[in-house]
Amino acid sequence: MPVFGPGTTVPLPTALEAARDRLLYGFDRGALAPLPAGDLRAPDAPGMHWLLLIERLDDGTLGPPTWQPLLVDGTPPTIELVIDPPPIDARWIPRGTEVRLTADDDLTAVRGVHLTRNEGNAVSDAGAVNDTAMTRRATMRLITGGPVTVNAWSIDRVGNRTAEQSVALEVDSAPPEIHLAPGGDFLRAADDALVLGPGGRIDVCSARDAATGVASWWTGVDAAPPGDALEPAPPFAGETAGEPPKQTDALDGPWTTSGAYTAVVAVRDRVGQRGVARLPFTVDADGPTVTWSLDGRSVVADDGSTIWAAPITLHAAAEDAPAGLASLVAAGATLVGAPEDKNDDPPRLTDVDRAEIVAVDALGNRTVVEAAWRRDAEAPIATLTRADDDAALPADATVRVAVGDALTLRVADDGAGVAAASYDLGGILRGWDRGELRADAPRTLPFAIRGRYRLRVATRDRLDNRSVASWTIVVERAGAASGGTP
Repeated sequence: MPVFGPGTTVPLPTALEAARDRLLYGFDRGALAPLPAGDLRAPDAPGMHWLLLIERLDDGTLGPPTWQPLLVDGTPPTIELVIDPPPIDARWIPRGTEVRLTADDDLTAVRGVHLTRNEGNAVSDAGAVNDTAMTRRATMRLITGGPVTVNAWSIDRVGNRTAEQSVALEVDSAPPEIHLAPGGDFLRAADDALVLGPGGRIDVCSARDAATGVASWWTGVDAAPPGDALEPAPPFAGETAGEPPKQTDALDGPWTTSGAYTAVVAVRDRVGQRGVARLPFTVDADGPTVTWSLDGRSVVADDGSTIWAAPITLHAAAEDAPAGLASLVAAGATLVGAPEDKNDDPPRLTDVDRAEIVAVDALGNRTVVEAAWRRDAEAPIATLTRADDDAALPADATVRVAVGDALTLRVADDGAGVAAASYDLGGILRGWDRGELRADAPRTLPFAIRGRYRLRVATRDRLDNRSVASWTIVVERAGAASGGTP
């Protein structure tokens, strides 16, 4: 069945075209009238109509009637304009938004669809794709940031045209802006690298989107944001919707493990644009490395250890990276620190065998080391005992023995070791017995002549610690000696 638009030209049947000047016509049982001088037009009223054509013969009579059905289509195509994803606040869309125009006409089919965008002074037509008899579609993507107006309309094959639809949009092509900054215990190294101490943190100072606002955000350390490689961005895992992170929203410690890290903050605006900020930093959670040594007189004992004699100079040093050394205190002396506190000379120690060394780096990390050493300030000890008693007889005392008795003289040193020892026993015959003593060879002193004797023992160890001990020995006849000291 032929379909026409309201008031459009209706062609005559070929068989009647030669008799055009003698034809009468009428629509829908209306009154007959001669054909107009121009084109025959379809009725304006949409719907089903009948066209009656009759030829007036030469004798004035009317020939047989010709009935022709026709359908008047006065309805324009139905159009659907889809913006994917839908605009935020009926305005904002992300870059890459797809605009689809679909036109349907179930009577005369669609002749054309027109989808245009106006970006500044540029106007472009998307053209028609996926054409079928009754449906045409047009698609375009909006890439350029800024305001854009989308216009859409369609026309069917009989000239019915839809009213133009216009949608004013704005493409938000800028991701959110994120500003990260360190806080708490931190410093900048010589190469401007960021170094955090255990109490340092990374503050999210601002995360904003001037166009559509922040929808969600995510923070992490040494991790990629969820869906980091996908477009458009999916919701973040564990996201917090609403207001952007404030300065109190921080990646903080305590950082207990030294090493290199990267803080990651991802923010998504309301149209799905994603902004990601990364801030590399190094954590210094360890105190300085401390070394120390001693300077002075020393000897190596039989067990391999080193024994020192006072005074001893304590040398201390410390290194720290990447924060750097702030102070070093050894035995109460500031070796590294503020100029007003600093000592230029290392400490000299006399009466101690240990000292504390404290090193602090620029982030407050501390290392405390106790330096300890063996110190020998005692001279060798000389002891005098009776033959039948191991108890030492007091020095500077008078010892009584009987004729024929003997005393044992020993020398020992439990530190640096005996370097030299000598004794001198004088009496009736002055200097009648003298000699060297050895730590491993006790000396027996027998007494056969009565009288009064003076025993003097001088000792020196390998660190030059010296001592002198003496005894007065009274030798009496047998049976007269008391066996002790008066």
